[in-house]
Amino acid sequence: MMKKYLFFLFTVLCTLSLFSCSDDDNKDGSNPDEPWKQISNDYSGDKLDLQLGGTALTGKTVTLEATSADRVKVTLEKVLPGTETVTVDATLTVTKAEVVATSYLFQGETKVDSRTLVVNGSIKSGVLSLSIAISIDSPIVGKWALAPNVLTDTNGDGVINEMDYNPMGGAFFLSLETADGNITFEGQSVPCPMFCLMADKKAEAFLEASLQEVSFEKDGRVVFTYMKDGQTLPLEGIANYYVKEQMLYMTLDIKTIIAMLMTKSDNNPFAGLEQVIALAENGIPLGLAFSEDGQNGTLLINTEMAQQLLPALAPVFQLLPTLMPDEPEKLAILEQIATLAKDVPTYKEFIVGMNLVKK
Repeated sequence: MMKKYLFFLFTVLCTLSLFSCSDDDNKDGSNPDEPWKQISNDYSGDKLDLQLGGTALTGKTVTLEATSADRVKVTLEKVLPGTETVTVDATLTVTKAEVVATSYLFQGETKVDSRTLVVNGSIKSGVLSLSIAISIDSPIVGKWALAPNVLTDTNGDGVINEMDYNPMGGAFFLSLETADGNITFEGQSVPCPMFCLMADKKAEAFLEASLQEVSFEKDGRVVFTYMKDGQTLPLEGIANYYVKEQMLYMTLDIKTIIAMLMTKSDNNPFAGLEQVIALAENGIPLGLAFSEDGQNGTLLINTEMAQQLLPALAPVFQLLPTLMPDEPEKLAILEQIATLAKDVPTYKEFIVGMNLVKK
């Protein structure tokens, strides 16, 4: 009789345990009738294969929240430059239903400032693979050449010469004003207008001899075409852009740029550049303006922007001499630029930029 009681008690306990486990399964989202709930999770590290515009990203987190069997919310945390979080509502489909694990596909899109984001993802064996494509809607999209410097008789004396200099014309322009109207250049005090004229000439000569074209691609890439040894060559993979509130934000791969410049350096080239790298990853702000027909564009940094931006770039100017010790002419120019950057907070006015013409 005792054995029967023990058997009965054991059966009851097993039954209760079974119901308890079944109830717990429902609570944690593993209900076999709703397997889609299992994909709701934070994905990072080796559980996330993330690509933005074809470039692999690491150290990021993507959150999925399945709201039904055919809808999922995709939250991107610090993935898109210039944003903290972006949420995309996507359609969810089952690609392979299995007892152990089910595979899913999802697709969705959303608009962020000038960018349309299209996300395509898959989940298999607990790993999220996510590809993000970007499409930019802005007049800046296209190929641009340097604007020519065309002098006109601005002072009305019937003669076109350097006295008709337009500080805002040409491919490059610089306008600055100090408290006393002078600036120290190569050890001498020079009137600001004269210094701007000299800087304009040197910068435009350099740009015209090297930079042939700037292409702002619809997918957010920036491609520079430059001259080297009589050949035109593309330079890409170091810069991207986005447009927000009449500003163009240029994101730069500082580490790649420094590696390209580096020739001889025994020091860690990235030491002290954390602030600059963060700024470049989020986007360096540039003022953006167009002519009425959209065929002429201007990118610039004004006084307020320069006062915030240039001091942050001071570590870069200090680093460059160690990266290019065998190019004294370029170093002399960089030293002058570094001096300008350091003194910008004291200037009454400072504007620097480029004028472009659409091709």
